This record gives sequence, C-alpha cells and structure tokens, in this order.
Amino acid sequence: MRKLIIVRGLPSSGKSTLARSFKEESGYEWFEADMYFMERGEYKFDPAQLYNAHKWCYENTYRYLLSYFDVIVSNTFTTNSEMKQYFELREFFPDLEIDVIEVHSQFGSIHGVPEETLEKMKNRWEEVDPKYGITSITKVG
Repeated sequence: MRKLIIVRGLPSSGKSTLARSFKEESGYEWFEADMYFMERGEYKFDPAQLYNAHKWCYENTYRYLLSYFDVIVSNTFTTNSEMKQYFELREFFPDLEIDVIEVHSQFGSIHGVPEETLEKMKNRWEEVDPKYGITSITKVG
C-alpha cells in the first residue's frame, strides 16, 4: 500500500515545517513547488517558472510513488482543481491512500507574498470535494 499526504494551506501557514518534520519522522519523500526555486540554498522565485515548478513537483511525486515510496507534497492547493491531478493518481496506483492535512496557522510570509495576493488566495479557498474519496482530512492550526 502506497501513501500520499497532501499538505495544503496559505503561504506562511507552516506547510513546509510540518512536511519537513513528517519526512524526518516517517521517512516519506517530500516535494513542494518552492523547492524548484532553490539555488545553492537560496530561494529565487520566478513567477514565469511557476508552471514548471508545479510540473516538477507532480512528476517527482509520481516517480517516487512508482518506486513504492510514500510521499508528502506541500503546496498552497487552495482549490480542488489544483489538487485534482494528485487525487487522480489512484488511476495509476489503485492501492494509493491519500490523506489531506490543512494548515491554518499564520506566521508571516518568509517569501514576501503581498497581502492582496494572500487575500485572493483566502477568497478562492475550497473545501476538499468528497467525490475524491480522500482517506482522511485533518485540520491543524
């Protein structure tokens, strides 16, 4: 049985911290789009590369699940459409359990996300659609 944990929340809610600690405790592989922007330990965000960052994150998740690793993915995932391709991984891995952890804390943006952007993200937040049959949804913070 493979396991995928999706950690979702607004920027600076503690997603990365939670995912990192989970990786350290459980040995899951961990991916998030922000990792794509790391260069020699420094975060260099380029909005023109956002599509590629999310593609990289998904492809690594798929590749590691294919190799029978459990995976944790942490991104904002404000809408069901942003999570859908991960939910649909069950088409490739019928034994895949998917848990969602929603992080609702706010610690202040380490990446300088403007307040207006945060507000837009808050306004488009959707609850996980039950049609996806998620194993569990946990809310923290």
